[in-house]
Amino acid sequence: MSAQSFPDRLKILIGDMNRSEFARKCDIPESSIRKYLGGSQPRMDVLVQIAEGTGASIEWIASGRGAPYKPPSAQEITPNVRQNLDMKEQYVQAIFRRMYELQEQSDAHINADSFYYSLVMIHQVLLDKFGGADATDEQLEAVLTDYVDKLAKQAGWFKTNRK
Repeated sequence: MSAQSFPDRLKILIGDMNRSEFARKCDIPESSIRKYLGGSQPRMDVLVQIAEGTGASIEWIASGRGAPYKPPSAQEITPNVRQNLDMKEQYVQAIFRRMYELQEQSDAHINADSFYYSLVMIHQVLLDKFGGADATDEQLEAVLTDYVDKLAKQAGWFKTNRK
């Protein structure tokens, strides 16, 4: 069980929005949001509405377990990323796997803008290392474990068990 309470997780989901905006986004009365922030526990149907409105994992919303947001799969994002940034699919998939693993190990989460920026940076590291050539999963994992974990610790994204 996570150390975060439901109101803490709800505050994370609300982020910079005001309560009224968040309530509209999730199709929940604002008065209910106030009750939940005060400690009341929502029914399952409300948890589903929050998950649908925010894109967050229902498991994380309800219990704090797992990652708050599952990044889109590499297959979903790769065509768009490759079209816009000409990224190598093998590298993108490896980066997604490593960042998702880090997020799963932590109570913290990375927002979409930071994730995208990190994807671009880490892709460049892999291009520099392998010159755009294919690499084995082991080679990619070695570079990503070292680089992504350091980056995550420096940025304070995740509390990892790695030294």
